Formats: sequence, C-alpha cells, structure tokens
Amino acid sequence: RVMGPGSKVWVKDIDRAYIEGEVVAVTKGQATVKCGQDGACETTKRVLPADELETRVEQPCIGEMDDLKILNIPTVLQNVDDLFGMPQCEFPYEGPANIYTCVGPLLIAMNPFQDLPLYTDKWKEAYASIDFDQHATKKLGPHVFRTAQEAFARLQTEHAQSILISGESGAGK
Repeated sequence: RVMGPGSKVWVKDIDRAYIEGEVVAVTKGQATVKCGQDGACETTKRVLPADELETRVEQPCIGEMDDLKILNIPTVLQNVDDLFGMPQCEFPYEGPANIYTCVGPLLIAMNPFQDLPLYTDKWKEAYASIDFDQHATKKLGPHVFRTAQEAFARLQTEHAQSILISGESGAGK
C-alpha cells in the first residue's frame, strides 16, 4: 500500500487502541502523521514507520462488516463502537440489533449492561420466518438467533461443527 501526503490513516495509540490521522509527509519509509483531528485528543504530529499505518476511509456503520470497503482491525473497532452507540430498535426490520455485528460467520456481541428488547417473540419469529433467504437475513442483520439457525441448518449436511462463545463475565453468554 502506498500512502502519501493527505492519506487518511489509523495510528496505533496506547490509550485508545487507534486514533485517526492524516499523512503529512513520507520520507525513506517514515511517515509524519498529524493525529487527533477526530476531536478525541489533542492534535499532534508523530513520525512512524509507514508500514505500521492502516488505511482509513469514511464508511457507514453497518452490521455486516464483510460489506465494509476496507476491513482492518481499527475499522472493525470503529464500526463496533459506532454501532454500539446507536439507539436500539425495539422491533425487527426497524434497524439492526446494535449489540451484534459480524465478519463472515463470526458474530461479535457487545455487552450492553442493560436489558434490550432483542429476545422477544417478535425477534424470534422474524428470524424463524426468513428460512435462510439471504436478502431477508441481511435485512434483519446479525443476531444470536441467526447464528443458531445457521448452525442448525448446517447440521443437516455437516455433522462436525462447533460454536465458540467467548466474553466477559456477566455478558450474557
């Protein structure tokens, strides 16, 4: 990847994992980056190895991260943070289940530290009724009900399967 002056990048940060930056100059593999224009920290300039930077583009917050233009660790973290900060819809098809996102078959669930209306009969019926229709599945978005339904369907053809559930204590696994 070639980055030059004006390139939008993610820069590793000890406090926030990654912060937004913009390349000011590149000389002999070293990039001078203006950091902090996202308002989260004071604007500073850092000189870093250019190969440590990750490309950053403006993209909408989405549940299906396979659809992101660029998929890298800082983009995943930013997308999860943005999605988690959105208000939760009470009913299916009004919007995504904001504590869930996915990359391929991997479901990411955030602990909301509060009860959410994501496990009502309406949500169960919505996922049960889609019958593995890809368009309907995408419209409903990632959810633990979808993960369970997809695993059950695969049991019909693939008998050796596993589901890994991991998370912090009290996260509702």
